[in-house]
Amino acid sequence: MNLNLHYKQIGKQGQLELEGSFVVYSISKWKDCILEKIPEIETLKADFSKVNQIDSAGLQILISTKKLFISENKKFTIIKHSPKLIEYLDLYGLIRFFEDKISISSKEKEKYQFRYGLKKLPKFLKT
Repeated sequence: MNLNLHYKQIGKQGQLELEGSFVVYSISKWKDCILEKIPEIETLKADFSKVNQIDSAGLQILISTKKLFISENKKFTIIKHSPKLIEYLDLYGLIRFFEDKISISSKEKEKYQFRYGLKKLPKFLKT
């Protein structure tokens, strides 16, 4: 269960490409990178297209990251989603919370319920 991070920064915009498993055993790399880079950037775009595994700990740190960026008046966006990440966001009804554009084929769309329609976010997701 390995996670590789590839970070690049242009001005105040950071881009982070992840590859591997975004799970409890590897997310400390993510946390360390985010905490180190957040003072230097206004925007972070994360590419999850090469993430082949995610668990609830990975999802929790994504929620924490989004909330941290909001509290700092900064923007965090997932620009590419792996099928596993889409599955988890859909399962837990978090697509609305992250507000990222998800591009998938119409055939793949049939696999998901896409629960965008929460009128109110649960209290634990509010900043």
